[in-house]
Amino acid sequence: MITDARTAMEEIETAAFELLEESLAGEYRRRLRKRLGEGESAERAVAEYVTERTQAEGVYEWAGHLFLLERLRNQGALNGAETQAVELRGLGAIERARARFREAHPPCGHCDTPLFERQAASCAICGGDLKAKVA
Repeated sequence: MITDARTAMEEIETAAFELLEESLAGEYRRRLRKRLGEGESAERAVAEYVTERTQAEGVYEWAGHLFLLERLRNQGALNGAETQAVELRGLGAIERARARFREAHPPCGHCDTPLFERQAASCAICGGDLKAKVA
């Protein structure tokens, strides 16, 4: 059975969530390489930040289109008359994915970077102790 990626809201939400996690993992790898430099320990550290895609490629492409529409709407460069109903429903899936992402990846109490692991003992980016109270 062929599904229209534009109308599969659960799949769009999942793909958007996974794209947000991909972006976060990429940011972690970039910042850790910058901080740790080259070498085996740096490669081991960045290897922990890998994500997997679970949806068909077309769903990620549609989610990417929706992220662009969201950005344009937030900048005031897009009005409702220019948006199709299927895009509006998709933007709702993007909003739900962002809420899930914020829940799964709360910000570090020291540097505000979203934590890759919700229950992390320390921030991989700033090294802040997450179990200690932040003043």
